[in-house]
Amino acid sequence: HVGLNITPTYDFGNNSATGGNDRNDYYGVWEVVNPIPSIYNAEGTYNTMIGTTGTWNQPNPVMVLNQVVRKHTSTEIISSGYVSYDILPSLTLKSTINVDLHNEDQNNFVPSTLGGTNSPPPHIPSGSYSYIKFFNWANENSLSYQHSFPGGHSLSVVGDFSEQQEVYQNGAFNGSQYPDDAVTTLNAAALITGGTNRTAWGLVSYLGRVNYSYKDKYLVTAAVRKDGSSKF
Repeated sequence: HVGLNITPTYDFGNNSATGGNDRNDYYGVWEVVNPIPSIYNAEGTYNTMIGTTGTWNQPNPVMVLNQVVRKHTSTEIISSGYVSYDILPSLTLKSTINVDLHNEDQNNFVPSTLGGTNSPPPHIPSGSYSYIKFFNWANENSLSYQHSFPGGHSLSVVGDFSEQQEVYQNGAFNGSQYPDDAVTTLNAAALITGGTNRTAWGLVSYLGRVNYSYKDKYLVTAAVRKDGSSKF
């Protein structure tokens, strides 16, 4: 007997425009921006700064929404499978595998055409890049024997070996001193700072169990187990 199940997921697009209520946050300023000035100038171009005398001048929120790059992609594959083989009528070998694979990355870019609080454009562009890689797999192998004997005797024996491993990687980088807005990826930045991280762990287990039954009234069970983990 063989069974396999695969569930892939792919997602891409721009992140939603969310943020806090800090005036230094592009999306937080929308809560305090002056509602009186027009978003557009008379000739149809963007009014780059929104404000009036005596109020904070903030970047045009519509301009920010359309010009800030927030590209996000995510791929995930969850799968499981098994193989079962009857070596003898009472002896069965079974192996299962489960896999969870996840890759995700985020590209951000703020062009020179956007200003800041009380700081009209042009500004030096800035950008960032981050990623996450996650891989988890688990495998279990079991050999089971079940048989009923004359006189009401029955015996069940199971031997099991299982292992699991997980690897997690992530990185985050910030770029500054872009020469212009033509290339929005991090490779165009003159100065790049950031770092990466990688963690991994594994588990291994051995299990043996014997069950004896006499006329389903008297039961005897013996079991032994050994576990190993890289977490300890």
